[in-house]
Amino acid sequence: MNVGVPGIAAQGGHRYGNGAIYIGSWNRDGTWHGEGNLQLPSGTRYQGGFEDGLFNGLGVLTFSDGARYEGDFSQGWFHGYGIFWRADGTRHEGEFRGGKIYGYGMPVEEAEIVP
Repeated sequence: MNVGVPGIAAQGGHRYGNGAIYIGSWNRDGTWHGEGNLQLPSGTRYQGGFEDGLFNGLGVLTFSDGARYEGDFSQGWFHGYGIFWRADGTRHEGEFRGGKIYGYGMPVEEAEIVP
């Protein structure tokens, strides 16, 4: 994180009244902008890019139930190429638009490991 990067006015950390914690960069309006880490009280975590307070660019979103998305974000949504792992271990690899699976992808079930 670099305050010299266009759009970045400050960097650091903040604990919010609801228990959420953000460590990263802010723009001049005081919204999350640039690289950052967000931990919500529910246990959901995000690490990656922000633009004007929304997930944007590459990032990893891990939900409290263990589900996880790793890939492209746009305006807060899964958008572009990514991999979504469900809590049950299955995953979908492919395109996402507006937070939903788009077009063809590759649903994959984890192989059962037998000792």
